[in-house]
Formats: sequence, C-alpha cells, structure tokens
Amino acid sequence: DSDLESFVSFAQSKKPAASVGVYDVKDRALARKYGLIQTDSSGKITAFFEKPDDPPTTLASMGVYFFPKETLNHLDRYLETNRNPDAPGYYISWLAKETNVFAYRFSGAWFDIGDLSSYEKANRHFEVQLKKRNA
Repeated sequence: DSDLESFVSFAQSKKPAASVGVYDVKDRALARKYGLIQTDSSGKITAFFEKPDDPPTTLASMGVYFFPKETLNHLDRYLETNRNPDAPGYYISWLAKETNVFAYRFSGAWFDIGDLSSYEKANRHFEVQLKKRNA
C-alpha cells in the first residue's frame, strides 16, 4: 500500500545511482528470512547480507529496484565475472561496492509472499482494505 511515485522520485533524484526499496521488519528473528541492507546516514547502501543467521540490521530488501540506463554496463561486468546470475541480492551487494546504490525506505503494509502462509495473510489484509473502500 505504499506510494511507488515517491520511490521513483527518490530514485530519479539519485541518478545515475541505482536505488533499492527496503522495509524495516523491526524484528531480528524475522529478518533472518530476508536479504538485508545496511546503509550510512545518507541512505547509501554499505552492505548486503543474504539471510544471515545473526542479522546486523532489520532493513529487508523488498525486491523493488530502480536501475537507470547509466548502470546497465555494470550488469554486463557482473555477469562476465561468473557471479550468481539468479539472485538479485548478490548483484546489489557487488554493485554497492562498485558504485553508489541508495536505499528508499517504504512504510505502510508490506508482505513477502514467498510462502503460502504469507500469501494468505496478504490476501486477507487486502480483502479487508477492499471491503472498507466499498463500504
């Protein structure tokens, strides 16, 4: 239920840097399920952790990315080094070491629908929201 226009405006203001949407899950036990982002005070990504056992942060990567065309050459370089092409977090981790990448903090409701339980919870949430709008 977050505003994507705000994310796009933020990301455009950071060009030519890439931007990543993040959400603070506020629970270190829950954070172990996600790729996590660490930032400095300006929002620049300083580290990425893929589902760590001992999370140093609770900022979860949401899988929402903004890659300006100026960053596309980085993707080619990444793929040429035979790194993992199938998990975006590894690319973000590498990219943050190569150039500036910024985190945009979303608020509101966020659901990771990577498992059936979470998917059902999201459906229930949005059914309630829809009923409220139509009432």
